[in-house]
Amino acid sequence: MKIRRVHRKIAKSPGELARIQALREKYKSRPAPEKLLASGDYSAPVPLGVYLKIKQLMHQLKQARAKARLSLADLAERTEIDRGYLSKLENMQQANTTLETASRIAEALGLEIRLTRVTNGRKAGAKQAS
Repeated sequence: MKIRRVHRKIAKSPGELARIQALREKYKSRPAPEKLLASGDYSAPVPLGVYLKIKQLMHQLKQARAKARLSLADLAERTEIDRGYLSKLENMQQANTTLETASRIAEALGLEIRLTRVTNGRKAGAKQAS
């Protein structure tokens, strides 16, 4: 059985088309990353440590959802977040999440996100290896 993918053209407003065209013109010269950073039009990628912490958080939320025996559709209904977007967040296909989004997911699961104090890059109270 062959799966056929359907590609639908996304309708864009005239304002959105104008915005896209302006961006294409602006970056036609393909500026170097240093120039983009200096202009303020670009922000650097998320550091690996931050990415890994977000990944760990989303994994914990996914485990909590599974433990609560909730489907993505159930969670989507509780959080009012699109089911497909939730799936991408849980599987780290969309790593750009906000604390608000993660908090909404946690709250829908009966959890809350807490911060832990760190000292010199280590959790407070953590023992050092000798």
